[in-house]
Amino acid sequence: MIKPLKRKSQPIYYCIYIVCFLVLSSCASKKNVLYFQDLQSAGAITIPSSETKIQKDDILSVIVSAENALIAKPFNLAAISVEVLGSATVGNQRNQAYLVDENGHIDMPKLGTIQVQGLSKIEAQELIKAELKKYIKNPIVNLRILNFRITILGDVKSPGTYTIPNEKINLLEAIGYAGDLSITGNRRKVMVIRENDDGKQVT
Repeated sequence: MIKPLKRKSQPIYYCIYIVCFLVLSSCASKKNVLYFQDLQSAGAITIPSSETKIQKDDILSVIVSAENALIAKPFNLAAISVEVLGSATVGNQRNQAYLVDENGHIDMPKLGTIQVQGLSKIEAQELIKAELKKYIKNPIVNLRILNFRITILGDVKSPGTYTIPNEKINLLEAIGYAGDLSITGNRRKVMVIRENDDGKQVT
């Protein structure tokens, strides 16, 4: 009578072992996937983002404005009409953009040639504003880099090239654009390649 009872109870022990193994293995896999598993022991984590500098072949939008719109108008490029058949953009006006030439210059109406290569967005705005003050009282300069893009390749959910509207991004935001790394992605090996005037910087 004792032997049948032991045979009937054995599968229960096997089930318990399997459940415990699955629980332990699932905990281990979650620990490997988490980005900040050592956050409490390491303290604060800071991911610095380098300031974007204007480079050759960048496309810039520069809009000059002032209290009197008529005074600022001659310092802006003429707007062009956008016509796309079957779209709501038919007849809309769009400001033209500046292409930074091979010497790092842009050629603005009235102001002439301005060196912008190597400057940050703020520095370029202040430089243009200083030139405008010769003609306009309290000018306003709105400068944007229109071709600021990042390319994300590798074991991510949505690899590709993404246009960044605010011209500034850190590593976590870049991975977020691509839909995060896949479950098989190695989170300990992420290569960042930055292009600058001196070539490519790999970190």
